[in-house]
Amino acid sequence: MTAIRRIIQTRSGYVNILVTGREEQDIKNSLEYVISDTVSLECGGLDKDIKCYIQKCLENDSDWKACEQAIKEEIQDALVKGAHGM
Repeated sequence: MTAIRRIIQTRSGYVNILVTGREEQDIKNSLEYVISDTVSLECGGLDKDIKCYIQKCLENDSDWKACEQAIKEEIQDALVKGAHGM
């Protein structure tokens, strides 16, 4: 955040910067006085891909193969929810 603010504040001309990340409040607060335009993107289809990836990892990992299916599903759900589409 400090580097982005420094670039914008010391610019001698027009500067374009693309910043990507989660819509976290601390990030928004840090940049609200520095950046004039924002675009919010939602990628709802990613949750399905994340869940599929986690499922395959749990199925193929020797440490998790013997684990009960209910526990695997709970792990999947928690990781997908915590990923917030990232």
